[in-house]
Amino acid sequence: MSPIKSSNKKKKLIERSDGSWHQETKSENLVRKALETQGLVFQQEHILAGIKVDFFLPTVQIVIEVDGETHLTTENRQRDLGITEKLSRMGYRVIRLSGIEAHSPNVIRGLLQGIKEEEKNLLKITRTPEFNNAQLKEQLSRLIREGKI
Repeated sequence: MSPIKSSNKKKKLIERSDGSWHQETKSENLVRKALETQGLVFQQEHILAGIKVDFFLPTVQIVIEVDGETHLTTENRQRDLGITEKLSRMGYRVIRLSGIEAHSPNVIRGLLQGIKEEEKNLLKITRTPEFNNAQLKEQLSRLIREGKI
């Protein structure tokens, strides 16, 4: 089964990591296409610690949330703030884009540049002699096994 499929209405259905399906919004579609164009590794509609996120970039531990109009209510803003705080405490960097921002080429360009910069910085760190330490490698392997990264 493909993680992305088209319905008869030409809208994209995205399979979540829990096996359920989500209809991709136009804003999410723009972000997905931008990430794909740059060759970035990401998971769409991924679940982290019981929280559904729009996009997860495991290499750099970044979560991208595309917030449409339903996120504008006071109740949903409070919920989103709680989610952002929880994910941040877990070590993820959370980037929230409004639906309008997702349609801005300048915003998307800045987002992609920031992600590429994060990747570059991570690559510098992982190539240092300190990172080659066996203890660090074991800790990293444990975190991967536990699904934390």
